[in-house]
Amino acid sequence: MDPDETLKMIDEFLQARKTGDEVDEWCHNLYEWIEKGGFEPNWNRYPLGTEYYKCREVSERRNA
Repeated sequence: MDPDETLKMIDEFLQARKTGDEVDEWCHNLYEWIEKGGFEPNWNRYPLGTEYYKCREVSERRNA
């Protein structure tokens, strides 16, 4: 997995004002990657994607 590319996809998806379950799946995959010891993406590069991911991260932690 490339966490920067995943965060970029999240950011671009949201900027395009798209809706769909795939963005949540990308967030879930990124969360699992990081939890398993993978390196984190450059959070500052994609602010909208980061904000959305951080909101989803709270949900992930509750369900863990």
